Amino acid sequence: MDVSNGKVDWEQAGSAAADAAEAMSDSPAKEKALGRELSANLAARFGLLQDEKATRYLNLVGLSVARKSERGADGWRFGILDTAAVNAYAAPGGWVFVTRGLLKRVHNEAELAGVLAHEIAHVERRHSMKALKAGKLLEAGGKAAKAAGAKGSRLSAAAGLLIKLTDKGFSRADESDADARGMALAGAAGYAAKGLPDALEKLYGDDHEDKPLAAFGKRHPKLADRKRALDAALKTAPEKGVWNPKRFRLGLSSL
Repeated sequence: MDVSNGKVDWEQAGSAAADAAEAMSDSPAKEKALGRELSANLAARFGLLQDEKATRYLNLVGLSVARKSERGADGWRFGILDTAAVNAYAAPGGWVFVTRGLLKRVHNEAELAGVLAHEIAHVERRHSMKALKAGKLLEAGGKAAKAAGAKGSRLSAAAGLLIKLTDKGFSRADESDADARGMALAGAAGYAAKGLPDALEKLYGDDHEDKPLAAFGKRHPKLADRKRALDAALKTAPEKGVWNPKRFRLGLSSL
């Protein structure tokens, strides 16, 4: 793809996205390969937090939710990105990442489980793969095309485009789908279903001077819209469920 002199050849950009989508969309093995590529990209960009205790705890919570998914517990990996930014990422094939900044904002295990369940739902529903196949990633603009530059393979081109999607945020429909499915998964795993709505309240925040929270809000649909849908779903959710605030504090005490 020619991006010399800051100019983007959009015909080539479209071809790169189409080729990557064709290569990735129908094979579970290739989907996992794309997930590895995207995960490596995220790790290189932010760094993985080298905290064995916190990572082990994150995987304990994540796997307890993931085993309720259609994919079961096999093949999932959960990691912590070493950045104060507030975000979570779902990579095709079963890789889920949360940032150190996000972990500092949630207050108990039910909230964390809700966040992880939302990301697990993105993977289960194949939202990023569907967006890639539809070519919607080109909407991220010139930088997306540059990220898929000629130096890399189809895998690296697709991973670069998916990075831009995660930075920009999924569509409102995909976020709503992941919210509903995520809350159901967390509830099925025995967590309080209200964990996800409560987590979102904290992640959006109400302090516009808090830059990490403000950035999170810009990447996602309006909180009021998400809360309306989640509050409606809560009416049919199980009334009981664990919050585990003490285990949460102990599991992440090293952060």
